[in-house]
Amino acid sequence: PVAGAIVAARAARTSSGSDGASLQVGPSGYFELSLEPGDFTLVVQAKGYGAVEKKLTLDEGGRNDIVVSLSPAHHITGRILDANGSGIANARIASVIDSPDLMTPPGLMGFAMTLPDGSFSLDELTPGRYNLLASVDSLGYAFLPSVPAKTESLELVLSPMGRVEALVDSDGSPVTRAIVAVVGIDGHKVRGIQATADENGRVQLSVPRGSLTLKAALINQVETMASVTVGERSTAVTRIVLPRSASEPPRDAKR
Repeated sequence: PVAGAIVAARAARTSSGSDGASLQVGPSGYFELSLEPGDFTLVVQAKGYGAVEKKLTLDEGGRNDIVVSLSPAHHITGRILDANGSGIANARIASVIDSPDLMTPPGLMGFAMTLPDGSFSLDELTPGRYNLLASVDSLGYAFLPSVPAKTESLELVLSPMGRVEALVDSDGSPVTRAIVAVVGIDGHKVRGIQATADENGRVQLSVPRGSLTLKAALINQVETMASVTVGERSTAVTRIVLPRSASEPPRDAKR
């Protein structure tokens, strides 16, 4: 038994029940979550072990008996460099399990900030391959796909960023407050770059170079995908059309 593990169930978009639940496992390793019927992602995390993610469907009056096996944690280490080969302090790096399913949000993500010499360590990773995205606002991005866990001494060199200017509309009318996010680079899953459309349905994103997959969505409502190719220091303009069922959340009442 792994005492102290954190177990969380997150409801899928299609679930008609609760948003989910979480708890900390006791000495026996046994856990029980009471959930409304629906589709869920179960995430289990414990210090010193790689996180585990499982999909499950709970029917009306049903019960799922699950055994979750944890493995010793892996890590990925390396350095973030500028174009001159100097290490960059306080750069942010994120890891996402590589997957062709760009639409579904990842349950397992890792984050780290670089030390003064540009070094980083992404810890407590489960076995698998990860897409790494490093960024510094003033310098740009570095992207490295499909890196195996237990990889050491990587070097990611930041490149100048590009820009995406997008118009989000539905049936010819601008959609305000739509969230536009980069969910894929060259077909590899990523997260961490997003912005919200203004009152005219327009949004601007600073992005890495490459063939990007964008997702536009209203919270808990419809969503759609679009593709755009962006180069260094260049701007790509695109239009993203949400289905006709798109409706805006109510505006905050004026005080």
